[in-house]
Amino acid sequence: DEMMTFYEDSRSLSATPVQDEQWLLVGPWAHGGTGAAYVGSSIQGELTYPSAEFKSDSMAWDFFQYYLLDAPNNWQNTDLITYFDMGGPDQWLTSNASSIEALNNNVLFLNANGQLTSGTGLGETTFICDPANPSPSIGGATLHNSLDQGPFDQNTLDSRSDLLTFSTATLNQDVTISGRVSVDIYVSSDQADGDIAIRLTDVYPNGNSMLITDGIQRLRFRNGDYTASGEEFMSPGEIYLATVELPFTHYTWKSGHQIKVYISGNHSIRFNVNLQDGGIMYQTGSGNIANMTVHHSETYQSKLNLPGQNQSLTISENEKKIEIYPNPTNNQISINSSEKYNSYTIFDVSGKVVKSDLIIGTSIETSRLDAGTYFLQLSQSNGHSNLMQFVKL
Repeated sequence: DEMMTFYEDSRSLSATPVQDEQWLLVGPWAHGGTGAAYVGSSIQGELTYPSAEFKSDSMAWDFFQYYLLDAPNNWQNTDLITYFDMGGPDQWLTSNASSIEALNNNVLFLNANGQLTSGTGLGETTFICDPANPSPSIGGATLHNSLDQGPFDQNTLDSRSDLLTFSTATLNQDVTISGRVSVDIYVSSDQADGDIAIRLTDVYPNGNSMLITDGIQRLRFRNGDYTASGEEFMSPGEIYLATVELPFTHYTWKSGHQIKVYISGNHSIRFNVNLQDGGIMYQTGSGNIANMTVHHSETYQSKLNLPGQNQSLTISENEKKIEIYPNPTNNQISINSSEKYNSYTIFDVSGKVVKSDLIIGTSIETSRLDAGTYFLQLSQSNGHSNLMQFVKL
């Protein structure tokens, strides 16, 4: 991640005659490497990148041949940045810009029922974090000899009660990001300290949830001051904003895949276990079990910030094709859509499910609901869903 900043600085701060003689190669490789995963290998974790094999060797050879042996290999015309399209069609891309970071952001909001949506969410979701049984690290940018490196399927985490997952509907277009992903998350806890760990994955059509990148934020340092004087502990019941920044990533989710986020407290052994007692860090012990709540309402807009400009994430095709009426309503809601929806769920403003059933015909009975504001989730058999707000008179 820091290499991207170093490269930009090397071009902007170096002597003018050599500013355009700084090259950068960004590949899909583990750092260092254990087993089959190392810089220059095609096998990385549970994925294979045939076009990446020996790319670092061949480019280094051309570089040194040109500068040390005066070889006429045309190296001076090599594009300044060569980078791999992770998740895409197994290809290398190039650029002569000072950075490949996208200038714009797509925002997806954490929402009820584990959804990532283009519209703001509702409610809150709670999980338990036990330092004695931390959420395990599965692959990633690890250096520990006992850990696997690179992209691994995270599905075994889904059955754990100490984390939350949020995912988009199945994508109907490719989605590409380039830059530093971040998550703004509103959190409360009954303990003085805790961690918020984020894992970003690509859910394949076969169900595999392959890790792309991950990061963590210790909540006592949520304000960005990583000194003893900068520690700010939490009070039970208070809601705090924390931002978790992930390393620089260029990635493409293909059409038919899903974007998924895992949120946990501890993430071990990749990261130090937080005992959550507000005590001295890096100590051993059982620690305190924390009840942690992620807030994702209109007031507390927890969200995933993706560096890119993907129109399909701004307004989904399904959202363009559906309307509910009348709104406000009294006895029933009618659905006007070119898509077929099989089931529905109605949430109150706190995120509590108040009614759910199969959709028979084109209307939903609402006469027994109390007066107030509700959210209607319409779901299709292929996993697509839409969330809309209505008012019951």
